[in-house]
Amino acid sequence: MKTTSVLGLSAALSISLALFGLSTAFADDKAPAALTGQVISEAEGAMEGVVVTAHKDGSIVSVSVTTDARGRYAFPENKLVPGEYKITIRVRD
Repeated sequence: MKTTSVLGLSAALSISLALFGLSTAFADDKAPAALTGQVISEAEGAMEGVVVTAHKDGSIVSVSVTTDARGRYAFPENKLVPGEYKITIRVRD
């Protein structure tokens, strides 16, 4: 995937969403990632267990992943096709 646009972001808390390089995977992962990032809050730092969802414009399908202990997430390359996506996050209570 060469380009992905973040069109929207919603969250229950004030959270920063950092997007990292596209078409890269975390060092300890084996599968290539189409989109990676990290969820961080000013109060808590890196946030584990946050659900990050990508929804492609015009599609009825959404793909969700959960952040790890460092707040990192990665969407597998085989789950996202090229296009523009709306990224949303959901923080569990």
